[in-house]
Amino acid sequence: MPTDALEDLMHQKAHAQKSRAKARRSKHHRGGVPPEPADAPVLRTAWSTRLVPHNEFMGPWERCHAMLVNDARAYRATGRPQIALLGDSITESWRGTGLCRKLGRCQGVPGVLQATLGARWPQPTVLGIAADHTQHLLWRLADGEL
Repeated sequence: MPTDALEDLMHQKAHAQKSRAKARRSKHHRGGVPPEPADAPVLRTAWSTRLVPHNEFMGPWERCHAMLVNDARAYRATGRPQIALLGDSITESWRGTGLCRKLGRCQGVPGVLQATLGARWPQPTVLGIAADHTQHLLWRLADGEL
């Protein structure tokens, strides 16, 4: 390949990488501030589901949230000593699920939870949804999960 063509190709590649990085920064953190502040309850938006089309992600997420609201209500009604685990996919793994669907990689994890924390607090409530950020957890708690 001629030297000029090779230099031109390398320049185009470097320019494309800079453009992609700039687009990521401007799309996700305009002015350095994320569109979903982590210190306030925020329902998931297209910004936080940018890796998957928003309309494809939100249906399963909303069904999972509704299921967790019902689980939390039922657990509160038992009157037993309680513990609730709050979080994202790592926490949700204690249920053996991801977006409230059974996951093979989590097989056996609910049994470990019952053998450990469940020995002290029978049937601990697990309120985790995969891919959630702090602001989404705050929103879920305000919307009935706790």
